[in-house]
Amino acid sequence: MIRTTRHGQVAVVTLDRPGKRNAIDPALCYGLRDALCADADAYVITGGENFCAGFDAHALRAVDEPARFMTEMQSVFERMEATDRPVVAAVDGYALGMGFELALVCDAAVATADATFGLPEITHGLLPPVAVGRGIDVLGRGWIRHLAVSGRRWWSGTEAYDLGLVVELAGREDLVTAAVSLAADLAANPNFAAGKRILTGGAEYAYRMSAETVAPLLGTLV
Repeated sequence: MIRTTRHGQVAVVTLDRPGKRNAIDPALCYGLRDALCADADAYVITGGENFCAGFDAHALRAVDEPARFMTEMQSVFERMEATDRPVVAAVDGYALGMGFELALVCDAAVATADATFGLPEITHGLLPPVAVGRGIDVLGRGWIRHLAVSGRRWWSGTEAYDLGLVVELAGREDLVTAAVSLAADLAANPNFAAGKRILTGGAEYAYRMSAETVAPLLGTLV
């Protein structure tokens, strides 16, 4: 489910459910949580041909307490924002729903030009609460409302770069290398941790509201 390799002092964490386009199930969630505890100066999260196609609705139906699983996943997002180490997303293929949110809460995202970003939850009777709570800071109220309410799926890596979700575009073969380089540069900045603490201030409130919002909606899936 999760593969971790080292590139110097940067841990590259690869989501590895290719048959499900790296859709997040409990095992992937817990594997990602544990991988972010590795002793490293920085982390890169990637997924091969597809970054992450969202949460696995079929797996969610098999979970005894789906709200608890969603809360656990949100705790991973919180950990990514709370750590004083850089976390960089390397995005190719699909980054939908929870995959979009995973890229969003990273300190920076590198993507291929034809990566695909979107928030299709509304088409399943859900809302993407982490994207709504944290995305306004990155993309602004207008774009987040449009993506979350319309469920528009197709937003290319180039569009994501133009709008500020992605900070750098790279070719598919150079994607992880570019992300590792960026992560190492951020880690080398002695003021990075202090700056990140300022920029992520207020995140706790957003995640609390996210948990309160998503739990009542899960009954539509189970």
